[in-house]
Amino acid sequence: MRALTTKVYTASLAPLEDEALFQHYFRLLPEERRRKAERLHNPAVRRESLGAGVLLSLALSDLGILSGPEGPADGRSLRLGETDYGKPYLKDYPELYFNLSHTAGLVLCILSGAACGCDAEWVHLKEADSLLRYFSEAEALWVREAAGQERILRFTRLWTLKESYVKAVGRGLQIPLDSFEIRMREEDASGCSPYPGDPLLIPLQGGDAFLLRELKAAEGYCFSCCFREGDPGFAAKEMDLSSEALRKH
Repeated sequence: MRALTTKVYTASLAPLEDEALFQHYFRLLPEERRRKAERLHNPAVRRESLGAGVLLSLALSDLGILSGPEGPADGRSLRLGETDYGKPYLKDYPELYFNLSHTAGLVLCILSGAACGCDAEWVHLKEADSLLRYFSEAEALWVREAAGQERILRFTRLWTLKESYVKAVGRGLQIPLDSFEIRMREEDASGCSPYPGDPLLIPLQGGDAFLLRELKAAEGYCFSCCFREGDPGFAAKEMDLSSEALRKH
């Protein structure tokens, strides 16, 4: 596998509403991902779980790692493990880091040669104000300066950025969301911070140096990623899960 810079991928889960296509992808996934999907009873949540696994496989294929029934070309496997804090990793690829996130109808994946995290959220949370207790004073003030839908959007942008950092560090709830601060910089009209004006990460209790990036997302969604090295750019690569895409390959 060639040296890896940070890459980000997205996919719509709408094609997985087709049961035949769902079952096709289900059979191709590693056993751990299949077991995880089988434990879920809500159809939409099952599609999200399956879609995350499928997107990871497609992203790995994009890097030249074959992930179909024949397995990777280098003889290794795509077996998943979990750290003590529950963060998944590929047992046979210690040099490769990944993270997944899914929300209403969409899934997001980040791959990197160093620790990384990502988060995708649907902009809909009406009770945003009640959750500001998890934010720093400066973050809460930035949210409260806006009103209506703009306030909900600001909350969601901060939430995805903070979640992506927590997931990159990989220590779960051991990192309180108010133990670090995100400073939002000059914005462009699209709602994404233009490079080099990415959101600024300020660990209030020390911590590792990570970069944050907001990604352009579909209307009504926010995508964020956090990474140590490489530059994922602004646009995530969109992968097609449809049966038409399968026929092309």
